[in-house]
Amino acid sequence: MTKMDYLKLLVDEIHSTTVATIGSDGHPQTRIIDMMYYDEEGVYFLTAKGKAFILYTLISKRYRINL
Repeated sequence: MTKMDYLKLLVDEIHSTTVATIGSDGHPQTRIIDMMYYDEEGVYFLTAKGKAFILYTLISKRYRINL
């Protein structure tokens, strides 16, 4: 499979997943994300309002995420 095949699978077949980070209190915090679109750069996702979502900061510093 190519990179684009994997990205297509994430968006079209899996679509929603749980992402966890460690909060400032040291406990895990989870969020549901919906992977909406993909291109050569990667996957674009949405999440609901309401929970702090520091994942963006983590991704922007590390440029990757594990699902």
